[in-house]
Amino acid sequence: MMEQHIDRRYEAVVFSGRDLKESEFVSCTFERCSFAHASLEEIQTNRCRFVHCDFQGAMLNASVHAGSAFENCSFVNANLFVATFTDCKMTGSDFSNANMDGITLTNGDWSY
Repeated sequence: MMEQHIDRRYEAVVFSGRDLKESEFVSCTFERCSFAHASLEEIQTNRCRFVHCDFQGAMLNASVHAGSAFENCSFVNANLFVATFTDCKMTGSDFSNANMDGITLTNGDWSY
């Protein structure tokens, strides 16, 4: 069952270790939230903003992101296998040791 989150704002919320598989996030803002080691497989984000969020060790396999911003986020050791990012802003984010096999990047800003 897909869980939908629309026009919500989260600040310093800990989602670590949670199962959010197949969730859909539309026009949500996340500031200083932790998704460390969370199950985020097949999630969809559309026009969301993640600022200083921690995705360390998170499972983002087959996730789809459109028009979202991940600013100064940590994806250290995250699994982004076959994830898709379209028109996303990824400035300042760290992808050290992340699995990016099969990732699809279309447009967007990936500058450090």
